[in-house]
Amino acid sequence: MKTLMISLSVLCIFTLSTLAQGPFDKGRWILGGTVPFGGSIEDAEHLGGVNGAGLFFGSNWTSNGQTSDKDKFTGWNFTPMVGYFPIDNLAVGLNLNVRGQSYKYDDGDKYKFSTVTIGPWVRYYVAQYSFWNSRLVPFGDVRANFGGYKSVDTYGSTSQTYKEGVTQFTIGPGIVFVPVDCFSIDFMIQYNRVIWNVKDEDYKYHTSSFGFALGLTLYFACGGL
Repeated sequence: MKTLMISLSVLCIFTLSTLAQGPFDKGRWILGGTVPFGGSIEDAEHLGGVNGAGLFFGSNWTSNGQTSDKDKFTGWNFTPMVGYFPIDNLAVGLNLNVRGQSYKYDDGDKYKFSTVTIGPWVRYYVAQYSFWNSRLVPFGDVRANFGGYKSVDTYGSTSQTYKEGVTQFTIGPGIVFVPVDCFSIDFMIQYNRVIWNVKDEDYKYHTSSFGFALGLTLYFACGGL
């Protein structure tokens, strides 16, 4: 633990060297990323799956008492973000969500999908509370992302591709643990609302989910800003 704190302190010497500010002060920058946990079992491909978070893999096994099937899958789900503090405690910026999953079935058929969305986000840090020699800081976070979804079904030598437009809204509270002024560990509770625009067809459908997200964030200053 002591080695980790020393390493973080050295990192802060570089990230805080240009301005003597706190991590949430006006003029600072924020760079980080989160991995979500959770989703909808009924619509796992659209909401990122329920099998894991970040980079994950595994298998599904089914049996009817006479025959059995074992399907293998791999997947990823990650949201990097960058932002700026125009005023104290308020950060605004852009976030990118990249997620996908691929399946390989016992009969050799394959299925894979990917979703890429980008959009603005806003986060307000409410207050700061002392916690041992560190700080706990609750916040509220709102995001709106826009992008696309693509899936490919492969049956033997035949494949079929589907594409959809995606609009995603995410809102939720969270809390950050700040061991040193340039770094935090973030925890969020998220509500996601997703609108799927099916291309070449005149209809939309909606999905909703609750989940959690864990992230790491750096706070730094750029000289002259």
